[in-house]
Amino acid sequence: MKITPAKKIICISAFLFVFCLLANLIPPDANAQLIVNDKNMKVMAVDSKKMRIEICGVDDPGDNTTGYVYVDGYTETFKDGKAFDWKNLKKGWIIRVKGGVRWDMNLKAQKIWVIKL
Repeated sequence: MKITPAKKIICISAFLFVFCLLANLIPPDANAQLIVNDKNMKVMAVDSKKMRIEICGVDDPGDNTTGYVYVDGYTETFKDGKAFDWKNLKKGWIIRVKGGVRWDMNLKAQKIWVIKL
């Protein structure tokens, strides 16, 4: 049985296709660094539809920039040592947020503590 050039091309193409397909299924190494944030912030607004809290930093008096703290079903919120629903936060309250920084430089909250009412 003689292998024709057309069959060689088909076999090589099929091999390369399978190799490329398998190479894309292997997950790449993570090259990102986890940035953890733990600081006091002032609540500016609570947006329960988008599951976020608009905040302003209070640690640095010259820093009046606002940002967002995003919450999900795993976020724990505490007030006076007891569990508390984050949707009941009020404007002007000082909270302490511990969580990671997202790709858009906003926080993804892991824990929220109410510091001052």
